[in-house]
Amino acid sequence: MKEATCRTCLHSQCMERDRVYPCKDYVDQEGGKKMDAKVRCIIKRPDEQYGHVTNISTSLKNLQKIVGGPIETIACGGSSVIICNEEGKIRGLEPNFRIGNGWLADVIVGEAIVIGTDGEDFCDLPISFDLWKRLLKGWGNK
Repeated sequence: MKEATCRTCLHSQCMERDRVYPCKDYVDQEGGKKMDAKVRCIIKRPDEQYGHVTNISTSLKNLQKIVGGPIETIACGGSSVIICNEEGKIRGLEPNFRIGNGWLADVIVGEAIVIGTDGEDFCDLPISFDLWKRLLKGWGNK
């Protein structure tokens, strides 16, 4: 791997991780080009039962494009979050899935991204697709 420095935190060790880069802007020291890190996540659309696993760029512009507007993150346990449209309920987006149980339950509307977190940065989703399916069923989704 080329020697590079993360523009955000300036630590070269950010570039040494083989599965994900924790910061969003990278500069290749040889050419000054940005490198776009992609992370493994699950994208769930309202018309999908469980969603699908894919790799996406974690740039704000890309996340907003996927969810169709300003983003909101909702903790879903451990080091995983759900990213959805912050204005989804106000805009009347289609219900997607239920999260949580009892009085803490909520409904996620519109397209959603399930992604891992590393501090304040997004990273590979640390849970398997099978565990995600069990979580959805446990929250009362069909």
